[in-house]
Amino acid sequence: MFHGPQPIPPPTMRGYAATTNNFTGEISPLLCNMKNLLYLDLSRNNLSGMLPQCLGNFSDHLILLLLGKNSFHGIIPQTYNNRSSLRMIDLSHNKLQGQLPRSLANCVMLEYLVLSNNRFDDVFPIWLGTLLELKLLTMRHNGFYGVIGKSRKNVDFPKLRILDLAYNNFTGAVPSVFPDIIVNKSAYMYTDIIYDVNGFTIANRGSIAMASSLASKPFLGAPTTDGLSGLCSSSDLRTLSSSSVQFVIRPRNPKKLQVHAAGNTTGNHFRVTTFGESHGGGVGCVIDGCPPRMPLSVEDLQGDLDRRRPGQSRITTPRKETDTCRILSGVHEGVTTGTPILVLVPNTDQRGRDYDEMSVAYRPSHADRTYDQKYGIRSVQGGGRSSARETIGRVAAGALAKKILMAFSGTEILAYVSQVQKVVLPEELVDHHTLTLDQIESNIVRCPDPEYAEKMIAAIDAVRVKGQSIGGVVTCIVRNCPPGLGSPVFDKLEAEFAKAVMSLPATKGFEFGSGFAGTFLTGSEHNDEFYLDDQGKIRTRTNRSGGTQGGLSNGEIINMRIAFKPTATIGKKQNTVTRDKKEIELIARGRHDPCVVPRAVPMVEAVIALALVDQLMADFAQCHMFPINPDLQDPVPQPLVDAAEAATLHI
Repeated sequence: MFHGPQPIPPPTMRGYAATTNNFTGEISPLLCNMKNLLYLDLSRNNLSGMLPQCLGNFSDHLILLLLGKNSFHGIIPQTYNNRSSLRMIDLSHNKLQGQLPRSLANCVMLEYLVLSNNRFDDVFPIWLGTLLELKLLTMRHNGFYGVIGKSRKNVDFPKLRILDLAYNNFTGAVPSVFPDIIVNKSAYMYTDIIYDVNGFTIANRGSIAMASSLASKPFLGAPTTDGLSGLCSSSDLRTLSSSSVQFVIRPRNPKKLQVHAAGNTTGNHFRVTTFGESHGGGVGCVIDGCPPRMPLSVEDLQGDLDRRRPGQSRITTPRKETDTCRILSGVHEGVTTGTPILVLVPNTDQRGRDYDEMSVAYRPSHADRTYDQKYGIRSVQGGGRSSARETIGRVAAGALAKKILMAFSGTEILAYVSQVQKVVLPEELVDHHTLTLDQIESNIVRCPDPEYAEKMIAAIDAVRVKGQSIGGVVTCIVRNCPPGLGSPVFDKLEAEFAKAVMSLPATKGFEFGSGFAGTFLTGSEHNDEFYLDDQGKIRTRTNRSGGTQGGLSNGEIINMRIAFKPTATIGKKQNTVTRDKKEIELIARGRHDPCVVPRAVPMVEAVIALALVDQLMADFAQCHMFPINPDLQDPVPQPLVDAAEAATLHI
């Protein structure tokens, strides 16, 4: 991300995209010397001042003018000539005011005009109805007022498909011309909406569907004439009418109850199914819901797989596996296609004979007994699906999820070992703002403090030579998490994290933020007080909440701790019972970790990344179909679009 004044490109440049940075100051009038410019995208910065009046006509070739999400004020350029090639103008989320210039009617090729979230004070621009190509006009969150009149000419928005007038001061009935406008929400909002509406998006003071006879009933959940809320009857069309607008709702059969009893799939939008057993032919995952057109290679996944593979050091299991992955579908010429991605990791070092005795004897604190109780059959070698080898699929999918998060919003997930049995790393020794992956990976136990790392390694060595095992704690942080992820009540973000990490093998505890230590504090000691930082953003002086409030991310660093029990399979004699209910003594064989936490680090990162990506997609599906008042939130991160893609953008 670049900072400081906006750079001025050479006047011969044909495209200028500097979106999603931290450029400040005013737009230089030198931009008006770029007579051959095709597109100008300065959106998502901190630019301010008034817009140069030349922006309306400095280039007859200009197609895109994107200045949204800055802090521009004053009036918009007043002069647009009839040679204009402009097809898209986005001035949203600024502080622009005054009236719309009537010369906008000269932009005869204009298709998209986005004026939302400003301070315009004008009547409805009915004169824009002469623009034969205009498809979208959004004016929400402004001060437009008065009656929406009818054009004197016999041309009334012939191609308009989206009209958004919410949060203005319009009065009176809607002209009869507008019910012919089609709102294709599936195409415009990039999500699957149940209903198509032959009407238009119009509201005053916030209601999405302005219909006086419907009163406070929202149209997405409005009762039909047969009393069903949000569902249509078997008739072809149900009509809900008011004096102002008519809604025609197409029926869609309600989805049948789907039961996912197997428990091998996680996620609602970014769905991951893992497969395979510890000593079978291989393990892996199927990833469904990955965005298309994203660069992806085996190398993107292999790094995290190498971090979790066995045989890395003397304190991990001696099983020798390369864990080399193969991508078998969903990627074409190094780019994701949007179809399911299959990742396979073959098993190459199986030794099933080590588990012959355990085919009848239940290992204490292992899943042997409960698997038999539930399924009546189990994979004996290595624990089958209950083995930590299952997490290979999650780590591969998590590597992709981390790549998406980093590309989208710079979100970074880091985990490290903070405790091995009685060796506890003091919190004050780790700065979560500056912690790096190199610090974590600098030793075999993955503790960022060298002194405590040696103590932890010594503790593991002490039990390893005795055939024993010990547990520990993994701390995980998330930096640059977009605010607003999660949902109230049942789907709180910390609840999603808890479910994700507690699904990992050997997990026995979860703490978020201050955790149990917070029970020793008073309210005034525990509360995170708000303040404004140097950029005018609302921050908290402390972070005892752990990066969320009310179940929603608040933009601060997310932090949590996960407790792992000692490995259940040990080389010490233990009392147990066989499948046919005989009491015996068992010395478990096989190759196992004396302490799981060093290899659990990439597993924790993976499942947190999977939960975050799923929540990110859910947030956009629900909350970003319509613009949000910019005064209430920080800018929402958006994926970057390079200049080549912007130049070929289909509008």
